[in-house]
Amino acid sequence: MGQVRAFREPTMAGYLRRVVLVFLPVPLAALVPITIAVSASWAAAGWLVLVSVSVSVASLLMCLIMQPPPLPEGLSTRASVRRSLHRYQQVTRLRIALPLAALATGGVAAVTSGGLAPYVAALVLAWPQLLLALPSYHNISRARQSMESWGAQAQLWAALAEPAPEVRPGRRRDQFASLPGHGGAEPAGTPAGGAAQDSGGSARRSHLARPPIRRPAGASRPVPGGPRRPGPGRTGRVRVRRD
Repeated sequence: MGQVRAFREPTMAGYLRRVVLVFLPVPLAALVPITIAVSASWAAAGWLVLVSVSVSVASLLMCLIMQPPPLPEGLSTRASVRRSLHRYQQVTRLRIALPLAALATGGVAAVTSGGLAPYVAALVLAWPQLLLALPSYHNISRARQSMESWGAQAQLWAALAEPAPEVRPGRRRDQFASLPGHGGAEPAGTPAGGAAQDSGGSARRSHLARPPIRRPAGASRPVPGGPRRPGPGRTGRVRVRRD
């Protein structure tokens, strides 16, 4: 349950975990059309298998070595949070793209040689590499140390604890600000500070909830250019002045 909760939490760390989870079934889904294209044959040229294995091993080494670049000194706390999150997201995207590129190379080699051996070799070596993109404690700590190598303070943990842009379609980042514990509304029984923060939203809702203007029964809208109707208290009679 703890792992499921880590994927569902409305923070940037949970959002990055869900992004990695989306790409996990892609290699298995690509195995079906490749198997149909090669007629379920295993035989393949040896040099194509070697190319697929070499690309997968290179992808693994790059995923293990690659870290975010250091942050410059003199950044404010907010700027450090923003830059730390941006650089960590870049590394996460690269750790997703490199294994997928190795799998694509193996798929092309398999279709070219007419056998499944190149793609299966890439699948065995590159598919587990997608797990290296998950924001685990080890990965976050190493990325933070790399960004602090020039003496700057990297606020990476605070950046990954910020609200995510989306958890499901239709929910935006500003909606997570209303969740307790994420900088939003306080539970019941708190001081009136939360009510003051929501005064703007209450005013807008009351403005939208105003009842529409109702006209008296039998009254009609005036027609532009037509005769004017008598106002209240008038009979509409024309007075003739007698000299």
